[in-house]
Amino acid sequence: MTTPLASRFKPVLQKRMGLALGVWGEAGVGKSFQVRNLLHTLPCKNLSLHATTPLATLAQTLPKPKKLALWAESNLKRLANSEAIESSSLLDSLGAALAGLAPFVLHLEDIHEADQERLEFIQALAKIVLKIKGVALLVTSRKEPPEPFVSVKLEPLSQQESDALLETDLKANLPKEALKWMYDKAAGNPLYSLEYLRYLTRQGFLWNDGKSWHWRKPEQSIMPVTVEALIEQLLNQAKTEPLQRYVLETKAFLPLETSDALL
Repeated sequence: MTTPLASRFKPVLQKRMGLALGVWGEAGVGKSFQVRNLLHTLPCKNLSLHATTPLATLAQTLPKPKKLALWAESNLKRLANSEAIESSSLLDSLGAALAGLAPFVLHLEDIHEADQERLEFIQALAKIVLKIKGVALLVTSRKEPPEPFVSVKLEPLSQQESDALLETDLKANLPKEALKWMYDKAAGNPLYSLEYLRYLTRQGFLWNDGKSWHWRKPEQSIMPVTVEALIEQLLNQAKTEPLQRYVLETKAFLPLETSDALL
């Protein structure tokens, strides 16, 4: 409980308040990694599901409180059997179950992949959670989460943080020139950084002679196919928004050194 993210859960663990927290940032910036570490350190029960998980599955996997009103228990059993339940009754039943589990954290991953109906349901659940002491609804997203979530944006790693990540992954000290080259390529994105590390070791640009690691700078510009695929996915997503599509198409006609002010 020493990180800034973890410190937000102290009032929840002490059952003094409810919390709706959204962790967001670009693909590969470390959302899932940080949230997994956070949930592992919290001294309370938690449940992680994808934001698009069927509600019946949520009802089936949610731990059973020791005490739960009969009406709420009945509604959750019906939901687990995929029976139709009015949204307001379902939300009240989930709220009652979560209250009975406190302190408890429900984590929903990638809410940017949820359709509008599911997103509105998650927002409504967040409003209920805020009224329940000792319960937190934690979501992750590539876009800033909507109200009533308190948003925490994850920023790219610093050079020092990137170096520590890569050396921890290999459990060894790496040449400073190699670390600098990977940081310049990955721009502090943890996922990109690790993919460059694995690519360089596979291709023999970074190797170990049994005593230490050595570095040979690639003569040509290289990019792991996994990183290229992620960038292509992000560009395709950006093109679905008219303004971003306009900027991308405009930038295609301009020199690489074009300033942000001109764009």
